[in-house]
Amino acid sequence: MIFLPGYKIRKAIYHGAKNTYYTGERKRDGKSVVIKIPLPSFIREKWLMQLSHEHEILSHVDIGGIPKSYGIKRYQGGFALILEVFSGLCLAHWHNIKSLHLQDVLIIGSKMAEILGGLHGSNVIHQGIKREAIFYEPEAGDVWLTDFTSASFPSQFAYKLLPQNMADEMLPYLSPEQTGRTNRTVDYRTDFYSLGVTLYEIATGSLPFTGADPLEIVHSHLARQPLPPREVNALIPEIVSAILIKLLAKSPEDRYQSAWGLKADFDECLSQLAAKGEITPFPTQHGHGLAGMLMRPGVGYFIELPGDKSIYISGDTVMTQTVKHVLNDLRPDISILNAGTAILDFGRPILMPLNELLDFTRTAPGKVIAVHLDAFNHCLTTRAMLRDAVTKEGLSGKVIIPADGELMEF
Repeated sequence: MIFLPGYKIRKAIYHGAKNTYYTGERKRDGKSVVIKIPLPSFIREKWLMQLSHEHEILSHVDIGGIPKSYGIKRYQGGFALILEVFSGLCLAHWHNIKSLHLQDVLIIGSKMAEILGGLHGSNVIHQGIKREAIFYEPEAGDVWLTDFTSASFPSQFAYKLLPQNMADEMLPYLSPEQTGRTNRTVDYRTDFYSLGVTLYEIATGSLPFTGADPLEIVHSHLARQPLPPREVNALIPEIVSAILIKLLAKSPEDRYQSAWGLKADFDECLSQLAAKGEITPFPTQHGHGLAGMLMRPGVGYFIELPGDKSIYISGDTVMTQTVKHVLNDLRPDISILNAGTAILDFGRPILMPLNELLDFTRTAPGKVIAVHLDAFNHCLTTRAMLRDAVTKEGLSGKVIIPADGELMEF
């Protein structure tokens, strides 16, 4: 049970390795806030110092995308930091990081560059950029940068905290100069490197460098070159791949020298994407049992083109969490569904059976075009069967069952 005098706790929005963030309400005026509370094992004297340091920095910057601090409150033998309310989901909580579209990556990159431009202009270096420090609201395109416990701080402020020893969770995001092995001063360009690691991770689904132990990861930051993102994910445009590689340059002089130049490049990529559109692949699954294990997965596609309706081509698949994600979160205007319920010789469907076809149709936000019906002798569901089933379920106005070769316009 969370109890903080003067505040009403609503819900946890992020559980991290050292902190939990809660939404809440200040009782005296009903103001919505976010409350950062260190986990019990980390409630020590140093946390008061670090929260005080974070409060001082946040109190002296006024930058969109960085929450203001309203103060520190005593909490069950420790302390809690009261922050301006912010929206979105922590990037560390995107369970399927590959579900982020290229557009999301570019928006996060552009907004983060803008935030860093303001932060560096205020003579502050974050020094702790990673997925856990970024919150993203895709509907509104809002991005928030949090966790300033490791940030550098202008000397005229009341309290100066030297950079702490980096925790294991920060190792994959450290710049070469942050390792202490380059004889280089850490400056604002370290944030570009850490941002590059973070964007690489959400664009490709993997970190640029991993290792069995911390020394191996440190060595990678110092000496290894990352695999270009386009070689990890062929759908990443060359220009985006080049931006991320530039952010990950070993020498600060080879990275971007200004957050505003970085933002300009991301904004240009967004403009080109808006003009050309985007095609995103999603894995399909042949059957739920042995067939699904033996057969290689296929691919479905979500297509967004400027000025046109969005289209989801399901591909050969049964109902999966990926299919539900596309229907519920991406909300295609039109879904093209392989509806024949094909089977293999040992009798198990490798496409959606009738009950899953109906579930797909109920879930889909827009029209469903049912294809792959009456195909030779291996499809159990016929046009007549599907038409009868959707009529009984009251879904006939949502489903189109075209004849072979029929041309449709939307």
